[in-house]
Amino acid sequence: MQEMDDDLPPPEACYFPEGTPLDALPADALPGVYLEAPRNEESLKGAYEWARSAGLAIVPRLACSEELLDSGRGSELAIWRIRSPRDGDTVSGVVPIVGTADFDPENVLFYKLEIGTPDGQWLTLGETHATPVVNGQLETLHADAFPPGSYSLRLIVVGRDSNYVGEPHVVTFTIE
Repeated sequence: MQEMDDDLPPPEACYFPEGTPLDALPADALPGVYLEAPRNEESLKGAYEWARSAGLAIVPRLACSEELLDSGRGSELAIWRIRSPRDGDTVSGVVPIVGTADFDPENVLFYKLEIGTPDGQWLTLGETHATPVVNGQLETLHADAFPPGSYSLRLIVVGRDSNYVGEPHVVTFTIE
């Protein structure tokens, strides 16, 4: 299953074993409703992709552990990542840009997405956003407004000091 896990999207949640006492759960633990994962390993990747495109979630495949729970934002100013499109994807038409820009608004001014053109320019897509997004639509790319070619997207989080909070997350893709 390890090889198959490498092809699956990163987990968005973990689970606590059935019967875990409520007072043993972290204070910020949330209940969730999930679809059952297919038993056929060859179907897993397609099932996760379909569920994500439909705004649904499949039962988490990882048990919650102290290490996993500590890997959340915690004391970090922000967590940011583009999940779709992915590196190497080919896109056309209107494309939702999906991912996470999770931050504490007391420490972060906004996030924004930029597109890198084949000639090396960076253009802001849409507006800046002061509201955090977790595993949702960050922005929309109107790929049909750009000529075919190789492009990059970068997700930037800007702190209250007007500087980047860490390095931007960048994915490279092709517009048909």
